[in-house]
Amino acid sequence: MALIVVIISTASADATTILFGGGQAGPTQGADAAVFAYLQDRYGAANVTYIQTSAAVAGDETGFDVFVISSTPGSGTIRNKWHDSATPILNWEEAVADNGAGEFMITAGRPKDNVATDHVITITDNHLITAGFAIGQDVTITTGQAEVWWSTEQQAPGSLSLAHEMGDPSRLFLTIVDEGGELNDGSLAPARRMMLGMTDSTFNAFTDDGRQLFGQAVDWTAFVIPEPSTFVLAALGLLGMAGGVWRRRRRD
Repeated sequence: MALIVVIISTASADATTILFGGGQAGPTQGADAAVFAYLQDRYGAANVTYIQTSAAVAGDETGFDVFVISSTPGSGTIRNKWHDSATPILNWEEAVADNGAGEFMITAGRPKDNVATDHVITITDNHLITAGFAIGQDVTITTGQAEVWWSTEQQAPGSLSLAHEMGDPSRLFLTIVDEGGELNDGSLAPARRMMLGMTDSTFNAFTDDGRQLFGQAVDWTAFVIPEPSTFVLAALGLLGMAGGVWRRRRRD
């Protein structure tokens, strides 16, 4: 019988370090306080550091597992600093998702939508970020009046959008590029990138499902591996059965 070796490598959320960039000296603008508290609760208060982007420089993110960038800063305090960072980045400042110099080169179309209430997205892909949701499922991510933005024209060749606005497949959501994925200028992403279509205060309107998708987006960007899936557990069970057969044959 062939020997099968399964190696499961996990990074604990408790050990994940996060740098969170906002527009003020502290996380006080928009929903930044709520996001900061959520990150502290999910990853541990000691593992989450806040920085004001206007006072930050390229390299401040080095050593963190993920750099989370709010939309509360002015885009000029983000542009030309982190577009080429080797640190994974989750960003929801729509102006720097574009193709300008010093931007992330992921989506050229970024229309905002603050008219619709109870924003609903349709899941289009199985992914760690969409774990717990089915392809084709309509998910209400916000309640009441809230603003989101959609990824539309000129998506990076290496990008993948995991959802779209319900009823409009051209308005994409949860857009990612993995390390090495091709960007709109032909360069390759130096690390994972996540463009999340929310704005300053959207997090305050998130439903539980919206928060789940947000947390799983941070997890994916930071390489946090979830608990072993049913597939992995089944594989381990098969290995155990194989081991039992092997031991019985040895005894025979």
